[in-house]
Amino acid sequence: MRYAGFRACECEAHFSQNERGARCPGRNKNEIYLTAQQTKGKSGRSVLMNSKLSKELSGYLAGMTINSPEQSLFPTQKISIHGFTANGITGFFCGLFKEVGLEGVSSHGFRREFITTLPNHSIGIHTIMSLSGHSRLSSVQEYLR
Repeated sequence: MRYAGFRACECEAHFSQNERGARCPGRNKNEIYLTAQQTKGKSGRSVLMNSKLSKELSGYLAGMTINSPEQSLFPTQKISIHGFTANGITGFFCGLFKEVGLEGVSSHGFRREFITTLPNHSIGIHTIMSLSGHSRLSSVQEYLR
């Protein structure tokens, strides 16, 4: 979520439907495509796999034990085939942050950090809109205040 600007629902949807980082045919291997059903909005979008995201995902996959082809990338403790829901991912991070003493922090903070640091790297507003999946300029401006 931090290195791609994913919403929790996008993270859950992509990895439950595109197991182990599978890519869509005909697309760049360093690109994840989210369908309209996997996003909050009404249209799909591409998410670039930057080197940090690729490295983290590869490291995570190397440490996984795959028991079944249907197994989720982020399995729950009770049933490994079923992965976390968007609410489950949000709750997991909430509990983790609380455990380490961070109050008032949420999983959305990763997305916020992703979006708010882009202008510091001379990324234009229209590119930020595309990377974040926002179609309205006003939505992005809320992050940049």
